[in-house]
Amino acid sequence: LRSIQSDKKIPVYGDGKNVREWLFVEDNVKAIHYVMSNAEMNQTFNVSSGNELINLKVIESVCSVLGKNPDEWIEFVPDRLGHDFRYSISNKKLSEIGFNDYSDFDLSLKKTIAYYMGEE
Repeated sequence: LRSIQSDKKIPVYGDGKNVREWLFVEDNVKAIHYVMSNAEMNQTFNVSSGNELINLKVIESVCSVLGKNPDEWIEFVPDRLGHDFRYSISNKKLSEIGFNDYSDFDLSLKKTIAYYMGEE
């Protein structure tokens, strides 16, 4: 978003197929509140949506929301040495205490973009 707002191309490491998990900030807050209200004290929980996407998919989604052609805004750059292909954690323990209240990725992305553009 910042690159597009600055009329700069979006740098994408390697081939853009690195996998990342995406968690909407409001979902993170809901999960923390849920844990505080429903879990035993002194426990550790991973907050994880399980929503894994390749970087290119996320950039294409951002471009779509902004009405931009991703092919015109993406610039592939050399990958960093030792760059992890995938980041992921398990939310099994959080799920076991009953939390599974995650937002739709596309709707959350639109809300996030609107927020950063000062529209929300």
